[in-house]
Amino acid sequence: MGWANAISDGVNVIETIRKIGSRIIDIAIKENLAWQQTVALMGISRGGFSAMHIMAHDSRVYAAAVCAPVTDLRVLKEFNRLKENKIVLSANAENLVPALADRFLCISIGEKDPRIDEKACYRFHAMLSAASKKFQPELFVLQGETHGTSALTEASYIAGASFLLGKIALRIKERVNKD
Repeated sequence: MGWANAISDGVNVIETIRKIGSRIIDIAIKENLAWQQTVALMGISRGGFSAMHIMAHDSRVYAAAVCAPVTDLRVLKEFNRLKENKIVLSANAENLVPALADRFLCISIGEKDPRIDEKACYRFHAMLSAASKKFQPELFVLQGETHGTSALTEASYIAGASFLLGKIALRIKERVNKD
């Protein structure tokens, strides 16, 4: 209820997440924690939602993997009373499509997910795929239910980590070939 209560009080939690994410990236780059400024993010549920927002608003994010990401806050029960709130409406992942098109993004989700609505996630992936001409977002669908007990969620973590390692290897190859 923390996000919903803060948004209800007029706090733009999403903008705060974006700013904190960019500050963390600043520190990672300053402290040489990001190889040649290669930043990769991974997040689960609202963490995935946050990773997509950070990526959309900070071009230094090279790749992201999101597992069972929230794509529309309005489907979460704690946001029922805020369905018409302008912060909630503007936070919808569909609004991120122009900034995420042709970026390295992997989405994993179960066949079903009543908590975040798998259909909303599939719809977001379809919109992002349609907008992407150079790089297509990847979609890894697990059997069963995420945000539940029937999906093997560890498989989505492994798929996300594998995706990120592959993109980092691509980045290394790009940089080595330039030298």
